Amino acid sequence: MRVGTAYRDITPDRPLALQGQMHIRIAKYTRDPLTVNAIVFEEGGKRVALISTDVCVLPNHLAEEIKRAVSEVSGIPVQDIIPAATHTHVGPCTTTRLFGDIDPTWREHLIKSTADAVKSAIDDLEDAELFTGAGWLDHMG
Repeated sequence: MRVGTAYRDITPDRPLALQGQMHIRIAKYTRDPLTVNAIVFEEGGKRVALISTDVCVLPNHLAEEIKRAVSEVSGIPVQDIIPAATHTHVGPCTTTRLFGDIDPTWREHLIKSTADAVKSAIDDLEDAELFTGAGWLDHMG
């Protein structure tokens, strides 16, 4: 098995409406960067990409656009590309309901940055072994 990872900064370059505030709220500053993180697994000539994006939600239409863009630059079939949202409430809007509209320029930046991250993860592929484990942490939950 080979595994590669990469990330890209998707922090907006200007104030945008934040999602998940239950009212329209425009970001005034950036405390921490927002990122899209990609990990690609390769085994027997097949590749799978898992993508974590610092947004509240990834609506189906946006997830499908991301998958198509990633597939185009990586050759990974869309059914083997799995985008997900971290569910942060301090990221830009990705839907048009309740919280304002997605900024079209940032939307394109998100899609391109995601595709770039997956392509870089492929370029980073190296031999790896996959392990699992479990543990318990007292006083949590």
